[in-house]
Amino acid sequence: MKKIILFTIAFAPCIMSAQTLNIENGFTHTNVKNNNGKECINNGYSISLSIDYLEKKHFSLNSELGYIQSGYYTSFMDWGGNLPTNQSKFKTNDLHFSTTLRGRASFKKFNIYAGAGPKLDYTIHKSDREYAKWVNTNEFANMFGVKVELGFYVNVKKIRCGLKTSYFSNLNTGTFSSNKYATLLSIGYTFHSQD
Repeated sequence: MKKIILFTIAFAPCIMSAQTLNIENGFTHTNVKNNNGKECINNGYSISLSIDYLEKKHFSLNSELGYIQSGYYTSFMDWGGNLPTNQSKFKTNDLHFSTTLRGRASFKKFNIYAGAGPKLDYTIHKSDREYAKWVNTNEFANMFGVKVELGFYVNVKKIRCGLKTSYFSNLNTGTFSSNKYATLLSIGYTFHSQD
């Protein structure tokens, strides 16, 4: 609970300086490999609140606070020291925070952008305790990494509708090498127009 409060406090200055406030939701796709090269593919859900601020003609900052699901699988060995081929999957439910610097090209009301920046995922729950208990909790506690995104949005008066795809890469070194992809639809409200 303390971590959630700290995330919210850290996000508060972004809200206060917001030019556009967006609600985003969509789907995630997780591709995970462990040290032995075994691969697991899992799908999940994501919802977030994002803020566009310091918007200029071609650049802006975007900060995002949300919930994102990541897919994993058990990593215990069989008697021969090998990973079973039919391992059960489980999901971690993560609190996600990121800030990206975006470059933007505008065509009247249509805008296309690309961005990159740091991200942090903090695991708040595992979907299957029976399987997840075999995995070291520290592998999921804090996932620092990089977020890269590409998307577009359309401004209709003060309403902003958009679609983006994001790639998340973890910089942590451990049992798992995790890469996530998200596709999100968004709708927002613009308080102040860009310069």
